Amino acid sequence: VWYLSRVIQAESGYCERAMMEGVGSVVLNRRDDDRFPDTIKEVIEQPGQYSTLSWLSSQTPTEEVMEVTIDLLENGSKFPPEVVWQANFPQGSGTSQTLSTSYSTMYFCY
Repeated sequence: VWYLSRVIQAESGYCERAMMEGVGSVVLNRRDDDRFPDTIKEVIEQPGQYSTLSWLSSQTPTEEVMEVTIDLLENGSKFPPEVVWQANFPQGSGTSQTLSTSYSTMYFCY
């Protein structure tokens, strides 16, 4: 719960719920994909991906982020398993979903 809630907060904590679910879903899908590490912690701390422990420690998840985190851990990813990329630009071989806020757009790709 600790790692997933903090990366959701850091990446999308002040966005709509769908964006929070997307960020968490990509982390879970990566954990379950053979191309990535096998734990949420290792996925998040993988070089060039999300962040470091010191940065995540500074994040304080909101109540909604905690609700999303628990839902994802109990019920699984909201995306198909092949959606393992998330960025402010399309990547991988295709885009599954694009979500936008007033200040950014996030692509969830496979």
